[in-house]
Amino acid sequence: MQIKTMQNDIRHILPDPFPTLHLMDAGAMSLGEPPPYQPALGWPQTLLFGFEPQPIECARLNASATANTRFFPVALGDGQTHTFHVGRMEATSSLFAPNLKLARQFRALAELMEVTRSSTIETTRLDDLAEIPPLHYMKLDVQGAELMILQNGLRQLASTVMIHLEVEFVPLYQGQPLFGDVDCFLRGQGFQFHRFVSVSGRTAPPFLMNQGPYEAMSQQLWADVLYIRDMEQWPTLAAEQLIRLAALLHTLYGSFDLAGLALDAAGAQCGLALKDAYLSLFGIPQQSLQMA
Repeated sequence: MQIKTMQNDIRHILPDPFPTLHLMDAGAMSLGEPPPYQPALGWPQTLLFGFEPQPIECARLNASATANTRFFPVALGDGQTHTFHVGRMEATSSLFAPNLKLARQFRALAELMEVTRSSTIETTRLDDLAEIPPLHYMKLDVQGAELMILQNGLRQLASTVMIHLEVEFVPLYQGQPLFGDVDCFLRGQGFQFHRFVSVSGRTAPPFLMNQGPYEAMSQQLWADVLYIRDMEQWPTLAAEQLIRLAALLHTLYGSFDLAGLALDAAGAQCGLALKDAYLSLFGIPQQSLQMA
C-alpha cells in the first residue's frame, strides 16, 4: 500500500510526557547542510552533545548553538595519543593518514585529502565523559575513526537505539576499518543494519559522469548508513526506548513501516493502541503494515 500523506510530527499520538532524547554528533563540523537529526532539536527534553576536535570550528558551532545544544573541542577515540591529520578540505581530516595512492585513482579526492598540517592530540573515550548522560541517538562522521569511538563507548551503546554513521568500502585512509568491520561490531552489540542513507563514489579518469567530478560511474567508495536496535530485542526494550526509536524513524528517515512496528511493540508494553493511532495518521487500515 502506498502512503500518500506524511505527518511530520507524531508526538500528539504518543503518551505524555514525551521521553527525553539525548543526541550525539561526533565530527560535528558543518558542511553547509542541516544535520540528519535537525528536526528532533525542536522536541521538548532534547539535548545535543557535539564533538569537534578543531577548536576554531567548535567555537563557531557553539557561537550559533541553541540552548539545548553544546559542542566540545574533544577528539573522541580510544583515550590514547594520536596524530591528527588536517586535510586540505578540513572535513577530510582524520586520526588516520590519507591513502593518497588509492585516492589518486579517482577524481576529486586526493587533492582534498592532502595533509596540510598535523598535530599530536589526546583522544577521549566516549564512556569516560561523565558529564554526558545516557545517549539514545548517535551520528558519527570522523573519517575512519567511527569504529574506534564505538568500541570505547559500550556503556553509551547500551542506551542507544539508533546510529547514523559514515562507512568506507575501500581504505581511503591507511589502516582504517571498513564497512564490514563496523557492521560485524554493531551486530555483536545488538544492532541491525537498517538502510543506506546515501552512497557516494567517484569516476576513475579519464571517464566522467554527467560532466561532474563528484559522481560515481561504478565504484562506490563510502556511504552514510543507519543502524537500529535489533528487532528481535524489541520485546526486551522499555516502552520509552521504542517510542524514541519510532519517533526518530518517522521524523528523520521516513521509515514509516518500521516506526509502526516499533509503536506496536511499545503499545504492547504500556497497554495502548499506539499502532492503530499511528496508522490513522495515514488513513491506513490497522493490518496494512502486515500486507505484502
